[in-house]
Amino acid sequence: FIKDLLFPDFCIYCGVEGQKLCERCLAEIKMPGVCLCPVCSEPTLFGGTCEKCAASSSLDGVIALFNYREERDLLSLSIKQFKYNYVKDLANGVWKRLFGKFQMPIVLREAIVVPVPLHPRRLRERGFNQSEILAELLAGEKSLKTDSASLRRVRYTSQQARLSKEGRRGNLTGAFKWLSGRSAPPRASLV
Repeated sequence: FIKDLLFPDFCIYCGVEGQKLCERCLAEIKMPGVCLCPVCSEPTLFGGTCEKCAASSSLDGVIALFNYREERDLLSLSIKQFKYNYVKDLANGVWKRLFGKFQMPIVLREAIVVPVPLHPRRLRERGFNQSEILAELLAGEKSLKTDSASLRRVRYTSQQARLSKEGRRGNLTGAFKWLSGRSAPPRASLV
């Protein structure tokens, strides 16, 4: 109670007092799912790997919950607040509510959520992996499994936020490895 008086919550988007994300702003958010081939980023059914790329990847599918945009929108603001300021209430409050809005296709009911790993050096710098926290929240909200052990970041990279779209794609080339001895991710994995 005293904390709420001294440090009241304000909606991260419209600024109204009361919650980190007010009901009006939450209602405006659309989370349609973005289904793309994980190799070439061409649209595919349920995010499956397209025929052209299937031979070059053991990943069977990727689905993004929304299309990330650099400009100031609610989703990008909440990601930045959570990632760089570690506003924990955003994870437990805002993102849990957002994940509840996502209408998951029936084909994804057996999907596994695989968080994007940080390089050990970046993990030491930041102290936590926001992707892993969000993966656990999504998995819990949608009754899915997570796998935080099979995908590893094997190369330290520049911070993605400081690069152009083209630079970000090149920055990640060769940065990840699926650990041998583990089965390949199942069809329609969420990353």
